[in-house]
Amino acid sequence: MHLLFAIWLSAVLPSQAERYSTDNGSSKVRFDVGSTLHNVPADVTRFTAELNVKESVSGTLTVQSDSIKTGIGVRDKRLYTYCLSTDQYPTIDFNIRSVSGDTEAFQSASGSGTITLHGALKIRSTTKDFAVPAEFTWSETGVALKGKTPLSWSDFGIPDPSILISKVEPVLNLEFDLNLEKKP
Repeated sequence: MHLLFAIWLSAVLPSQAERYSTDNGSSKVRFDVGSTLHNVPADVTRFTAELNVKESVSGTLTVQSDSIKTGIGVRDKRLYTYCLSTDQYPTIDFNIRSVSGDTEAFQSASGSGTITLHGALKIRSTTKDFAVPAEFTWSETGVALKGKTPLSWSDFGIPDPSILISKVEPVLNLEFDLNLEKKP
C-alpha cells in the first residue's frame, strides 16, 4: 500500500529541477578582440553561473563588470568608465530561457553532445536575444559546458573603445569553460 501511495505521489507532484552552479574559482570566462596593433585578451575574474535542468532548462550567468581584466590598468579603467559604465551598470547578465540541439541527452544528465543556450543578454542598458553554442559533458558531480561565440559590442550600445593609434574590431570572441556542480 505504501509503495502505491509513493508512486501516485511522485506522479502528481511537480518534479524539482536539478540545480547546478559555479563561479570563477572552478570555471573560466574570457574574450579577445582584435585591433590594428594587436589582439587584446581579457579574463573575467568574478562571475557566477547557475543552471536548472529538468523538463525545461533555465539559468543565469552574471559577470561583475569591473572584474574584466586585460592586463593593462589604463585600458581596464577606460573599459570600466567609458565602455561599460560599471558604476551605473555593475553586472552583465545572460538569462537562459531554453536550449536546443541535443536536448534529450542534456536533460537526461548523461553523456556529451552539443546544445545552443537561448536567452537574453544584458550589457549596459541594452537587452537582446542571444544564442550561445556549447558542448556539454556530464559527470558524476555535474556538467561541463564549453563554447565560443562572437559578440558585436556595438549591438549593445557599448561605445567604440578605439583610440587614435589603435582601431578596435567591432566583434569580440567570447569563450567560456564552465564546470557546474550539482547543488542540494
